Amino acid sequence: MKRIKFNLLNFLIIICLGMIFSCAKISGEKKAEKIISKAAGFLETKGSYLKIKSISFDNLGLKYLPDKVKFMKNIEKISLKNNNISYLPDFIKDLSKLKEIDLSGNKLEVFPDKILLIKNLHKLILNNNNLGSIPNEINNLNFLEEFHLANNKLKSINESFGDLNNLKFFDISYNYLTSLPGIGFNELLYLNIEGNKLESIPDEIFTNQIVIIKAGKNNLRLISDKISICISLNLLSLENNQIYIFPQEMNKLTSLKTLNLSGNRLSYFPSQICEIVSLENLYLNSNNISEVPYLIIKMINLKKLYLDNNSFYFFPTSLYNIGSSLMELSMKNNNISFLPNELKDKMHLDFLFLNNNHIKDLSKELEEWKREDASLKIYSKLISNKVIIL
Repeated sequence: MKRIKFNLLNFLIIICLGMIFSCAKISGEKKAEKIISKAAGFLETKGSYLKIKSISFDNLGLKYLPDKVKFMKNIEKISLKNNNISYLPDFIKDLSKLKEIDLSGNKLEVFPDKILLIKNLHKLILNNNNLGSIPNEINNLNFLEEFHLANNKLKSINESFGDLNNLKFFDISYNYLTSLPGIGFNELLYLNIEGNKLESIPDEIFTNQIVIIKAGKNNLRLISDKISICISLNLLSLENNQIYIFPQEMNKLTSLKTLNLSGNRLSYFPSQICEIVSLENLYLNSNNISEVPYLIIKMINLKKLYLDNNSFYFFPTSLYNIGSSLMELSMKNNNISFLPNELKDKMHLDFLFLNNNHIKDLSKELEEWKREDASLKIYSKLISNKVIIL
């Protein structure tokens, strides 16, 4: 009798769970129907569908694009973020005015080839899927300006990407790329290739109009001298690579404001960096640097300098030459044992981070500096023979 009751209870639980999942599925579809109805002004006539220019079906758990979308002949933007879509219907190719489609966070394993027939597409977002390859026919998208492919399973990209002559934004970060083809992008402004397994960046990538290059978390050892032609480059991120030497003609990067070389194999502070007069933010954390060259006097616009996790045993007095531009200095996790008394008069910092060094005491002058300059964030206390910044 007990066994019968137990089996009956299990049966009822299974039935209830099935009903819950079924309702959840219907709920997503019903929400999509409501979204369409609202966008169409609750009339849902052929004319009302033609008025729809933009529609979003984000986070609904959908497995497919709602069929009624095929009537939206003037649609320009469709967002389908974070659903369970693994394919696109045939009618998507008939939406000739579609300029933007967002399919990030879905279940795509094969590139939806119907997209290749949408000639007017300007923005394609396919982040966070399971794509293993991109077809050669990608060059059919002549008007594509933004292409997002982050967090997929791509091992290579083909040379047909070079025919995307209007591409301005290209994000292919966090894939499995080991190399890039030697292709140039004539209009590219933003390139994100971080989080791959690249050992080099082709010279063709470097152009005089590119503004942002993010290439951190790869296996890069060297950067080509050709980077010197990037006269519009504003941000260069190369953190967590294997770089041990830097190109000589860096002074030609006259627009560069932020440079990140943290987590590399630099055993010295590259003096050629000091020639980049425009630089405002410099990150050299987690290298093996022990000195700062006196040429840093040329960096008259430097505002932030990060030198955490290096090999400094002494506070670099060459920083005195930098003038009043430097506002934030971080030298955490080094081996500095004392701060020079003249630091107070030589530097005009807003933030000074010295966590986890070996400073036994702050001199009287620096204690007065803290009291006199309330804006200076160097408040500290002695714990375990180290200075801890609060």
